[in-house]
Amino acid sequence: MVAFTGDGGLGMTLAEVETAVRLGLRVIVVVFNDAALSLIQIKQRPNGQGGAEAVRYRRTDFAAAAVAMGAAGAAAGTERDLAAALAGALGREGPTVIDASVDPACYPAIMDLSRGQAGRRSVPGTVRADSLPTT
Repeated sequence: MVAFTGDGGLGMTLAEVETAVRLGLRVIVVVFNDAALSLIQIKQRPNGQGGAEAVRYRRTDFAAAAVAMGAAGAAAGTERDLAAALAGALGREGPTVIDASVDPACYPAIMDLSRGQAGRRSVPGTVRADSLPTT
């Protein structure tokens, strides 16, 4: 299983990484880390709320936090890093947290990608599902 989440979401549920370790679950968590509650900011902006002081915080190293709880952890700053981290995670037992640094300006595109709706660009080292032969 591969789960995609933002840093705010993982920050609120981080203890579940320990649960996955204890239960030996093979789960991969990709966290989009921009050190902010970006979706909250996007939703609050039209109402004049959600200023930087309300939604920005110090960058958290989720890969290191995962390792501290007994999971595997990897950091990804580029598409190539992400592809390598995913390949490594798919080849191991137990949980892995991949801390993917993202530019907040890219957040709307990431939302579209995570929902499978737009920007279908290939990632180095992967094969697009729509390019596979059908049976």
